[in-house]
Amino acid sequence: MATLSSIPLSGFVAPGFEPVRDLFAKHFADGRELGAGYFASVDGVVVVDLAGGWANRARTKPFSGDTVTVVYSCGKAVQGMTVAHLVSRGLLEYDAPVAKYWPEFAAGGKEHVTVRDLCQHAAGVPYLDDANLVSPRDHLSGDVAGVAAKLARQSHSHGGKKTKVYHATTQGWYLNEIIRRVTGGLTHGQLLRQLVNPALGIDVFAGFDVTDPRMEERYAEIVPSEKFMKALAASPPKKGSLKLLVARSGPPRTEANDPEIRKSEIPSAFTVTNARSLGKLATLASMGGSLDGFTFIDEKTLRDSCAVDPEMDGVVDLFTDLPTRTCRGGASWSNSLPGYKVPTVVPRDRPEWKGDGWSWTGWMGTGGSHFQWDLTNRVASAYVMNLIEPGWDERGMELAASLVECVEKARAKNVTKGRL
Repeated sequence: MATLSSIPLSGFVAPGFEPVRDLFAKHFADGRELGAGYFASVDGVVVVDLAGGWANRARTKPFSGDTVTVVYSCGKAVQGMTVAHLVSRGLLEYDAPVAKYWPEFAAGGKEHVTVRDLCQHAAGVPYLDDANLVSPRDHLSGDVAGVAAKLARQSHSHGGKKTKVYHATTQGWYLNEIIRRVTGGLTHGQLLRQLVNPALGIDVFAGFDVTDPRMEERYAEIVPSEKFMKALAASPPKKGSLKLLVARSGPPRTEANDPEIRKSEIPSAFTVTNARSLGKLATLASMGGSLDGFTFIDEKTLRDSCAVDPEMDGVVDLFTDLPTRTCRGGASWSNSLPGYKVPTVVPRDRPEWKGDGWSWTGWMGTGGSHFQWDLTNRVASAYVMNLIEPGWDERGMELAASLVECVEKARAKNVTKGRL
């Protein structure tokens, strides 16, 4: 167990949210963290903005509020916002065939696949065959047409039948090509850098500038825990299995620190950001798509895209072997089951996490990170760390549960307004 005096901690909490700060510090004292950040807002107002620990394995570089690192599948929900933005501008339709925007995509039995199917991991392209594999180097080469041709050639994995299979890495590449075509050449990563980051004063990168020493200095090394590595070794995907096909279609998550991977635009798996930036994006969503005078998504489009799709509600994903409450739009936007205070796509059997009136939308990343919002309560929660643990790690969930308790206590004192 570490002593808190030896661990760098920074940030603030609003009055009434001190239990979140205390829990955040306890995770470090208990040895559960290396470096981490947690950000939360209520009614568009920041109530928690914390960072602490170390940005490298050697524990020589502090992890601050400006530190950035890889957030894995949280990037899917970020890209979902870009898709929703384009839908709200009338450039995309969730229920339109992908081939409407990308005619070559129709090859291999994919002519009926819709944008919504792709957002919901039901597009039939969760993996790429050997002839169609793409690498970070392919993306960095600038051969956009060549990469698009490989992706378009891929045949539907289930003969055209809609089947839910987690598109761990491929979803981001396919959505990126659609985005590029409807924007006249801008990718998701370019839209973030040119539009979203400046408007909100945040740092979210799909394609990280590893050539800039100032940016590299801000990067926190991803460190897989011993438990994470043991879990990987204990259950390797079987030869020829669906899990292996999906896994081999993108870089291994353990290679997140590779500069070539971070520089390449791999939105589904290797987005680089921090809790403060994800939290501001989640705050924008919790407030209906607008924040600080910047509207990214109109409220109707946002609410429609966050609604649970009855066709996919409870359908078991053949990759994760888990049912999810898939939202109509947004890449991997999933809605928590009613009564769960914790932002998670997998309900937990912990009674203290259950309650009335909470419904989270968002997604989680390998190792425990999360990016979530509650439109009804107008609350946002974002957790980012560099020590990755196996499964659905509970550090961020515990922080979110503490946040909810603080919100409920504060609102109980002002029940007439229902707001802080």
